[in-house]
Amino acid sequence: MSLISRYLTRAVINGFLLSLFGLTAVFSLFAMIAELADLGKAGYGLTEVTQYLLLTTPRRAFELLPSAALVGALVGLGGLAVGGELVALRAAGLSIMSVGRVLLIAAVPILVFALVLGELAVPPMERWGQEIRSQALNDKFSGQQAGGAWARDNQAFVNVRVIGADLSLNRVTIYEFDEQHRLKGVAFAKKAINEDDHWMLRGVRQTLLEDGRARRVDADRASWDSPIAPENMAVGAVPPGRMSLWELRGHASFLAENGQNANQYQLAFWQKIVRPFTIVVMVLISLPFVFGSLRSGNLGQRVFVGIVVGLLFHITSQMTGYLGLAYGFNLLVSALLPTVLFFFAGLGAIMLAQRT
Repeated sequence: MSLISRYLTRAVINGFLLSLFGLTAVFSLFAMIAELADLGKAGYGLTEVTQYLLLTTPRRAFELLPSAALVGALVGLGGLAVGGELVALRAAGLSIMSVGRVLLIAAVPILVFALVLGELAVPPMERWGQEIRSQALNDKFSGQQAGGAWARDNQAFVNVRVIGADLSLNRVTIYEFDEQHRLKGVAFAKKAINEDDHWMLRGVRQTLLEDGRARRVDADRASWDSPIAPENMAVGAVPPGRMSLWELRGHASFLAENGQNANQYQLAFWQKIVRPFTIVVMVLISLPFVFGSLRSGNLGQRVFVGIVVGLLFHITSQMTGYLGLAYGFNLLVSALLPTVLFFFAGLGAIMLAQRT
């Protein structure tokens, strides 16, 4: 890497880190204001609020990565433009495309950071934060629907009304059917706990249908042989966008195998796959703003434009995702479309700026 490339890369990385810190701090402040409404309820004190906010900060930073990449490139290159250094480099023969190649190099450590943050830090810390908050508020994770969460286990259908913060299942109803789809029995348990990959039911009331008669069996504890994993039932505990790729793939496969709609998790999976390309595109989009009409503008204008473009991309991404889910579009296309649109828009603006 040449001296000029290292200089530009360092400017972009420094701008990215500054932008990510600033944006995360602002959105964390908004999150803190929202949490103050629950401060003092049950055992949710200042210590628990602080722990929750700190543990969920990585998630906010991860969600802001594309915008931080764009604003960081604008801040880094914009500072060089204001100081006249980019003009000197252009006069020395450095083309806009050459700067673009340097930006691609600068995006590599950002992509590595995004991978580590999104796959290793966000999922466990998000769950830990949600657990602290729920336990302090004496709250539970509820199912996705008003009737609780449903799952299919071979010839049985399972309904869970409340999912605990520790991924225990509360108020569990199991409907068992035979191969002719006739009801064999219904079991209700106050609680189900997974111990060493095996379910144990507590407070069980079971009604068995045999020879046209109903027979009731009660038990304090009973074993439940089911392949359902706790995290598969706790689909309402953590939104899909805050799960790792491995978890999303597992949830989607589990739901599909049991005849349930997995589109929400498949869309989140593809959006995470596309995110590295999105970060690269957002970095490259900074070029026309730096070399184009904003050459004479101040740094504040560049930051403002970067934030607006970042918000526009976020809105577009959300819109295409919802449309894909609502109308059954290809989910990979729905996840990729905003990035492709912004890429070609940015490429056209770069070519236009290069001619000026």
